[in-house]
Amino acid sequence: MKKNCIVLVAIVAISALVSGCSENKPTSNTTTAVISTPVTGTIYSLSYNYENGKFSLIDVHVKPGDAPYRTGRIRPGYKYEVLSSRGEVLGSFGFDLPVVYYDYPPSGAGQLTGGISEQKILTGTILIPYFVNGTTIILYDPNGNRVLVVSVSKLTNN
Repeated sequence: MKKNCIVLVAIVAISALVSGCSENKPTSNTTTAVISTPVTGTIYSLSYNYENGKFSLIDVHVKPGDAPYRTGRIRPGYKYEVLSSRGEVLGSFGFDLPVVYYDYPPSGAGQLTGGISEQKILTGTILIPYFVNGTTIILYDPNGNRVLVVSVSKLTNN
């Protein structure tokens, strides 16, 4: 009886390994994390409009420069991912969206006045590490919803 249990466990374990390794593709619409190294001294420059929670693309191009590249855990908030054509995550990074600011209106009495305000409309640029095999950049809001998908497959490092 003991011998049969060991054989059965071995067969189940081997089956799980074989089925899990048969393809290296995501099983859903989520991406698969892959460690990749960006090209040093080259970045994607992604310019956007933001209006009431919605993003739109102004321009994206490749240029010389440096962008923060960190590995490890991403802090909560906005983030972007650079994906390969197979949907692999080449890099995933957090970024700040400067929508909250402290407003200092003029005070005739010499007193500090104002308070925290939120910008409903802004324009910005995100500097993103460049990956040779990058094809798509996806921006996510703090809730994890996709807010902008940008194709970069035709951009090359000139």
